[in-house]
Amino acid sequence: MDKENNSKTIYLDNAATTFPKPESVYTEMDYVNRSLAVNTGRGSYSMARKATEIIDRTREKALKLVKGKDVADIVLTPSATIAMNVIIGGLDWSGADICYVSPFEHNAVMRPLHLISEKYGFDLIELPLKRETLEIDFEKMEYMFSMNPPTKVFATHISNVTGYILPVKEITEMAKKYNSQVIIDASQSLGLLDINMNNLMADFIAFAGHKNLYGPFGTSGFFVRKGTKINPFIAGGTGSDSLNLNMPKTIPAMLEPASSNIVAVAGMEAALDETIGRISDFEAKEKELTEKLDAMLDSKCLHGDSLVQVKLLDDMYPGAYGPGTSMRNSGTVDECRFEKQVHKIEGAKE
Repeated sequence: MDKENNSKTIYLDNAATTFPKPESVYTEMDYVNRSLAVNTGRGSYSMARKATEIIDRTREKALKLVKGKDVADIVLTPSATIAMNVIIGGLDWSGADICYVSPFEHNAVMRPLHLISEKYGFDLIELPLKRETLEIDFEKMEYMFSMNPPTKVFATHISNVTGYILPVKEITEMAKKYNSQVIIDASQSLGLLDINMNNLMADFIAFAGHKNLYGPFGTSGFFVRKGTKINPFIAGGTGSDSLNLNMPKTIPAMLEPASSNIVAVAGMEAALDETIGRISDFEAKEKELTEKLDAMLDSKCLHGDSLVQVKLLDDMYPGAYGPGTSMRNSGTVDECRFEKQVHKIEGAKE
């Protein structure tokens, strides 16, 4: 197999997935793949017990990251897309639902919602934006909520396109005045911004382990506030009570059928060890790198062999933006946008 030399590559696709991962992630995954790659929850022999302990520790560390030990449970899934499908598919819906979504939602949210809305016959309503800044317009949102009270509100934490940081705490507080369920997509934010489930009163917070947590692919999931009702969406074997055709009634077993990807989860545990207690350092470092990239671009961008004029969206719309650069070509080339976080210009987690 050809091995490409990436030593001189400046990787700018961290909005899609972070790369490379901390060395400890590779080391732990290699060890577990060679020594403990067995099926968890299906046996009581030593290797199975040790593998199960890895999953238990990973849950505990993820809950510690969001200060959620006493207020939430965690469900592990192969991706944030699967996490969102499990959440959306597990909620109770009817034609009377009034579901609000932010204009920044990923298709991991919008496509499952579209399928559900077509099935039950309710509309999806976008939260309003201020034209000048493209920020959430709270005055208009409060009016919309008063006229059509929400039953469910979906909001991403950081836009993967523009880098805009949505005020999810304030959105949640307003939605909760109407007893609405609130679902937050933290795929771009967990591991980068501080999330405290004692202050952010969302019912569900989905995350992607392979992005700002610096874990491997196959590690994602969601936090669900204790006492929140959700139904099984995917059914299958859980390694317990196998003669019962009903799914278990407790979380996480009720929402985690099939064999666990113990190798990936081991990598996620190692990534969490790198992250816990260092969120503010990572945020400051990535902000520094973003400002450096913005200064280097100086309203010009390479397109093929030529320079084209660009405008940085975080200059055009001075809202709250995460450590990413979004820009729009203002030359003769077709309008383009990208959001490429800049972790590896100097290395964000050194």
